[in-house]
Amino acid sequence: MSTKPSATNQDKYRPPFISLLFSGFWSLISYQLYLWGQQGEEWSTFGCLLTGFMAIGQVIKSMNDRFKRSALRLKQQRFKTGAKAHGQGRFANAQDITDSELFSDRQGIFLGTLRTGKNSSIDVFFDGPQSLSLIAPPGEGKTMSLVVPTCLANPEQNLIINDPSGEIYALCKAALEQQNYHVVVMTPFPEEVSQRLGEEVIDVGLDLFSGFDADMNLTSIRPRLLAIMTWVMPGRPDMDEKSEYFFKYARMLGGFLALKELAEGRKPTLPAIRRHLMEGLAYIRELFEQAEGSTAFGGVYEELAKSLGGLLVAAPQQFAGGYGIAEQALDVFDHFSSLGKHTAESKFDPRVLKDPHQKTALFLISTLEMMETVAPVTAMTLTYLFGTLAADKQAGRCTAIIDECGSLVMPRLATSLLFYRKANLRCLLIWQDLAGQAEKNYGKVGLRQIMSASKLKIAMGLQEPETLEMFSKLCGTQAVVDPSLSDRAAKAEPLPELTVSLNHRSLPLLRADEIRMMSGEEMLIVGGNLPPLQLQKVPYWKRPHLKERAGHSPYYHG
Repeated sequence: MSTKPSATNQDKYRPPFISLLFSGFWSLISYQLYLWGQQGEEWSTFGCLLTGFMAIGQVIKSMNDRFKRSALRLKQQRFKTGAKAHGQGRFANAQDITDSELFSDRQGIFLGTLRTGKNSSIDVFFDGPQSLSLIAPPGEGKTMSLVVPTCLANPEQNLIINDPSGEIYALCKAALEQQNYHVVVMTPFPEEVSQRLGEEVIDVGLDLFSGFDADMNLTSIRPRLLAIMTWVMPGRPDMDEKSEYFFKYARMLGGFLALKELAEGRKPTLPAIRRHLMEGLAYIRELFEQAEGSTAFGGVYEELAKSLGGLLVAAPQQFAGGYGIAEQALDVFDHFSSLGKHTAESKFDPRVLKDPHQKTALFLISTLEMMETVAPVTAMTLTYLFGTLAADKQAGRCTAIIDECGSLVMPRLATSLLFYRKANLRCLLIWQDLAGQAEKNYGKVGLRQIMSASKLKIAMGLQEPETLEMFSKLCGTQAVVDPSLSDRAAKAEPLPELTVSLNHRSLPLLRADEIRMMSGEEMLIVGGNLPPLQLQKVPYWKRPHLKERAGHSPYYHG
């Protein structure tokens, strides 16, 4: 706390020009008395000397007042300078946005509008290469205020949109096609989605092995297979050491069965791997024995069989644990199920999402009833897409808009976000909360890494105390003047002596309760090297040109 010095009796001064005016007045009187003295008026000589001394005294007083004024101004300047140590928090303005390389006024991810006057505002688009995180509970309009306007306003880059309900697809498909986008859908339930949206939806399918080439470098075969199996069996961030070993062996077993399909001239699929697992341990043991002496894939197939066969003999409980995890993870992909058919073959090469000469929008749609059941498959699909695009060398840009991010389990998302930027892939991660489901699925450390990797963090309608405190701290602090009044002589004298002192205090620019009580039409954005930014939400229907482009929502019957 810094204290502003109060003006004591020693510091009090009169404006110097007043003393100079008095000095001029007495100088004129002295001069007039001098003239009368020259005319023989003897009494004027004494008056001339007296007024002359008074004029000189006023000059001296003006100089003394000037010194006092300079000293007090210096003290006040030091007081103002000291305020900077307590905080320089402020809100971003239009000039900050113009000077920043993160924003655009016409393309990218639409954020909202910034008021620049009583009846004027500017649109703000995020066009940086980094990822964003949006935290908002249900009902805050995040989809209608950010995602839909972004798609309708022509973002000029390829899109991946996790759209569990299909509402974004229904609203934006026609507009995207008018902007020369090729719109495709991945959904395990094309019939149900078609019925819900009132139009035919064709599933392009999912092929996790699309990037796997049997003729690739032999040293890359096993790591590539294990990477694919990691997408299928990601595990959880809070696993103990025993569980990690189980997942490791489960992935090895899945990779071995995929190599068996390739060795016999078939394309590996998740339903095919599941079929082998369902034959039981005795059948798997026979496969290990059959692989002895095989030269397929330069001996990689045989080596995997020996490793797993040795584990089965030496540590049957650990093998059984890995087998159980693989069986549980692949159980939903039977040949006759929707997920089995969805992953059996694909008509879509995800690498087109990095093509700079073709605009593609890929929607991942499930159904609201099956959203929780399909969440692991959605996480697997996104991880596969991100890994494939990150390995592609094309120069096209791709934006992934991931709704319901907290319900997905992508343990590697935290470390991967830092590298996606270099691959021209950025993400808009949409969370309903950070302290509940998200923390459970990603862990505290992983969630902190994700927030650190997010260039900007956007808040709408926050209610969680921990998240409110985080945003309050990120907004910074400001210095405020705290006046105090003290009566030092109230008990000793009839008339009290009052002293006023001014102190600097450091306060948050926005307290947690102020963020909680923000208007439902506002959002708060923090991050980067910018001051906090308060923007106005703009639902797409409030812009006539966007409303004209939008389709009809199947969930709105007005």
